[in-house]
Amino acid sequence: MCSTWKKLTSKHYSALLRVYGNNKMVAKGKDLVKRMADSGIRIGPLTWDLLVRLHVEAGEVEKAESILQKAAQQSQMKPMFTSYFVIMEQYAKQGDIHNSEKMFHKMR
Repeated sequence: MCSTWKKLTSKHYSALLRVYGNNKMVAKGKDLVKRMADSGIRIGPLTWDLLVRLHVEAGEVEKAESILQKAAQQSQMKPMFTSYFVIMEQYAKQGDIHNSEKMFHKMR
């Protein structure tokens, strides 16, 4: 994909990141986000959301939460509501009420 087009936008990268997430390809997703950052592509709320979902789908909910926390601290834009919700929902499925409530309070 990178060799075909001269300038890729964050939408192009997000589409590929979604594919990696749907197929639980965490390493490829992380590499793609690194390439985005190296290329100077803005990592916005949609990209953070897809990266969070990638880790949740792979069963790495704690890693997803740390990524969301990093996004909230680094980005000028607020992370997407769905990013918080998907983590909260995964904690609830695991029966982890404490962390579900913690995510709920972070959403506010």
